Amino acid sequence: MHSLSGAVNTILRDNCTSLNSRGSVHGSGTSPFLHQAVTWSLSSPFYNDTIHLTGVYIFPNEGNLEEFSDTLTAHSNHPCHEPHIYAGDFNAYTAAEIESHITPLDSHALFHRVGDTNPAHSPASPLTTATAPAADFRGRLLLNMLISIEFIITNGRFPSPSPNHRPYTFFQKPNTYSILDYNLIAKRHAPFIRTCQVLLNVLPASVTDHMHIPLHLDLHTSSNPVPPIPPHTSPARTLYHSKRLKDPQTKDAFTSAPAKKVAKISHTLIVGALVTWAIYTQGQLLL
Repeated sequence: MHSLSGAVNTILRDNCTSLNSRGSVHGSGTSPFLHQAVTWSLSSPFYNDTIHLTGVYIFPNEGNLEEFSDTLTAHSNHPCHEPHIYAGDFNAYTAAEIESHITPLDSHALFHRVGDTNPAHSPASPLTTATAPAADFRGRLLLNMLISIEFIITNGRFPSPSPNHRPYTFFQKPNTYSILDYNLIAKRHAPFIRTCQVLLNVLPASVTDHMHIPLHLDLHTSSNPVPPIPPHTSPARTLYHSKRLKDPQTKDAFTSAPAKKVAKISHTLIVGALVTWAIYTQGQLLL
């Protein structure tokens, strides 16, 4: 995975965590890991919690797909009450397949997801043995990840677009549209979602061939800033400077303090030993 630019790391400092570093060698290959992912942990004085955002880019011709998918899954380990969003270019076909962890009861609270109707953009079979880097295999790995962490695809669902307005996220000349980019969030956090709509042609094709997917969350905030947590302070310590030991009273206080502690510990040990001996002796007498 490529590390982020220095500017991004400088701006976000400790809130930016790369899931892997540039140049890591995986498996038996010698080329760097080209897939990219980074997590930002975002907080605000007006929001008494943390939001985690993981940006993802999966390189279309790079292997190590299962390993990278495992890495993404392993980093969904934030506290369950803190929203975590995956967003980015997964280069994956999922067509209109519904996440299999969604139950009939969930369906009443979730809008039906409108996906890609092109049969050529279907994910690979769940029983596939293929491992070559391809969009259908990446789609199957993505759906498997969603099952394991109980996340859902948000684009094409909040609200459900009209049938004649497919939420395509990628355009390829001359006239091919597909869905390769996704916003993902935990199913339990779906009630926070206000909208997640694909914005077509916001930027000219000379800039990007991908569409924007803004995600709007309705979170509980406060007009009063949350007070910062005070730093931890150690209790005051009694300090003795060596030059002060020339004073007889200071020297006596310095030497007598440890002696008193030793005497107290010794007295406790002696009393404990006597009590144990008395109990043992009484036991012998009773026998």
